[in-house]
Amino acid sequence: MLDRLAKLPFPLILLLSASLHAALIIYGDWHDAHSPLKYTDIDYHVFTDAARFVVRPEESGYAGGWLAKRLGLALGDPYYRSTFRYTPLLALLLTPNVLLHPAWGKLLFTLSDVLISLQLQRLLPVGSSVNYVTLLWTLNPFPLNISTRGSSEALIGLAVMSSLYLLKRGNLIGSGIMLGLATHLKIYPFVYGIATLSWLARDKGWKGWISRQTCLFTAASAGTFFALGAIMYSIWGRPFLDHTYLYHVTRQDHRHNFSPFFYLAYLTYGSSISRLSSIVGFVPQLLLTIGLGAKFGSRDVAGAWAAQTAAFVLLNKVCTSQYFMWYLWFLPLVIPRLRVSRTESVALLILWIGSQACISSPHDSSAAWLAIAFQLEFNGQAVYLRLWVAGLGFVVSNAVVLGRLITLYDWDSQEPRTKVE
Repeated sequence: MLDRLAKLPFPLILLLSASLHAALIIYGDWHDAHSPLKYTDIDYHVFTDAARFVVRPEESGYAGGWLAKRLGLALGDPYYRSTFRYTPLLALLLTPNVLLHPAWGKLLFTLSDVLISLQLQRLLPVGSSVNYVTLLWTLNPFPLNISTRGSSEALIGLAVMSSLYLLKRGNLIGSGIMLGLATHLKIYPFVYGIATLSWLARDKGWKGWISRQTCLFTAASAGTFFALGAIMYSIWGRPFLDHTYLYHVTRQDHRHNFSPFFYLAYLTYGSSISRLSSIVGFVPQLLLTIGLGAKFGSRDVAGAWAAQTAAFVLLNKVCTSQYFMWYLWFLPLVIPRLRVSRTESVALLILWIGSQACISSPHDSSAAWLAIAFQLEFNGQAVYLRLWVAGLGFVVSNAVVLGRLITLYDWDSQEPRTKVE
């Protein structure tokens, strides 16, 4: 089956992927209408509510930024939706959910998935195995599910992969613009900057860090990020900064997730210790991700971005399954350069999957993470400690997998030089 799919022309593979996305969107609408357990992600309803408030300011109040007031812009406040913690740009992109059809956003995320596949195909070297590795993303059931349920992660992925593609093409300004956009949508891609600068400065020593290439990329990425931020701030004011960025710095999420950090947040919720620990928790995360970028960026920028992403997700204060998307779109680029036996690759895959179904109770050998989480979420049982132990298992297992993949990765393959366009 896999051989047949890989032999198909790539445009046909993209069409198949788009068709599967469309089928799942249709199924999701039917499922939501007939089941109490909804297919559509709750975040999608949050996005739609925020978009509705933007186009119907009479329901939410008008945007409070100085520019909006001066020009009398008929734009509402997306943050009237209390759990909308994203840039207003996302709400603007999804206004057709309100004006045209509720499935618009899912179609937009589907298009982003398909375009990510196209960028991956362009990034891979020409060869008979290209279709095999692109299938890891194009027909992967996990992205298919995440995007058709209404998660916006594919938008970030498209910006990130476009930045990488343009970087490899030597279009530093375009690459910087796309990275700035990705960072505006979700702050974590800023860590790629150190790996990119290291790659641009390779073989030139420390002097290479201050060159025309590095200055172009830095100016384009930082300029785009701050320009978009300035526009959003001028229209929506301080709430934009508070909800889009500052909230995530001091976030105290005591609800269960894969990160063991949730238990500390649960025990100290509302105290000064909780706020301090949420800030301090960024230190090891940033040190590791920046360190990986500085060490490996000069050798292989795509591999460095992938390692940084996996480390960032691993040590994030909040980790849910949709965050795995952040490094899944790197898999087709990384896997062909792994010098790993089939036996070890299977073992690492089992360890990664097993970490999400981690045994956390010596008295119950079937006590998997997801089963425990179900007991907490749906049955209201106080199983926080068991979930915390499962979270520790998740971190340790994923750290082992990441360490082995970094060791097994071929960092020294020759890459083409960058020429500024």
